[in-house]
Amino acid sequence: MREVYKTPCIVFTGHPSLRCGDAVLLLENWRDDVHNSIILIESEFPFATTLAPFLPMAMRSYFCPIDPSINYAQASKLIKDIRPKTVVTSPTYFRAPVSHPNRTDLVLISDSEVVELGVGETANLPQPQSVITVELSLDQLENLNMQPLKTTEGYQLVSHIAGVLKARDNKPSLGPPIPSTSGNQLYGEVELEELISVLTAKGLTPDKIEALGTGDHFLISLSDHSSSITLSPSVTSITAHTGEMRQTLQRIVSSLLISS
Repeated sequence: MREVYKTPCIVFTGHPSLRCGDAVLLLENWRDDVHNSIILIESEFPFATTLAPFLPMAMRSYFCPIDPSINYAQASKLIKDIRPKTVVTSPTYFRAPVSHPNRTDLVLISDSEVVELGVGETANLPQPQSVITVELSLDQLENLNMQPLKTTEGYQLVSHIAGVLKARDNKPSLGPPIPSTSGNQLYGEVELEELISVLTAKGLTPDKIEALGTGDHFLISLSDHSSSITLSPSVTSITAHTGEMRQTLQRIVSSLLISS
């Protein structure tokens, strides 16, 4: 491979899943070098899940989702069609390139409010939420198992409920659930500090905790046990050398979630 690729170099890999093609071999050979980096741009493939088979790794990772199939004219039409209240984008997209000031075809057009967000900047954006009242039967209310859930605003009482959502005359109601053969449902969010505390109490003290990508993904390495946990808002991935260790880590993670 050294004869084919002369470093330093930039490689555009094939499938964004990183499960086939030359990307698999390249990552296996380059992942232990901190001077290497990988940039994932496909938004439809979860960041943590895509990198999970190659963890732990020393190379840096970045998640910058883009859609290379859309141009300025298509993006302007999309904004016009969906009519968003606010468009958040880089300032460069609403100005012609400095080298080509007359290229108006390289400028986004929007009648919506535009919030320009540069590198390292932050913006306060409204997050409207709509609440829908759903009618429940007395049997469903009696079977609710309310449990405390820690949120950014403190603790709230929540419960898992299953059923078939029906809407008639703009009045939603929840009917009996479809019979399922699956086990208990787990929900909630695993807090990084709480997970580290439980691991340490079980004698599995992490030797390295690394933030990945956008900063809301974390890699918890347990090198002494050849295992790791990748924690993200939507996916938790466990990599273990033995099935016994995998089950141990799975039980620990599950204990931090709410079971219905």
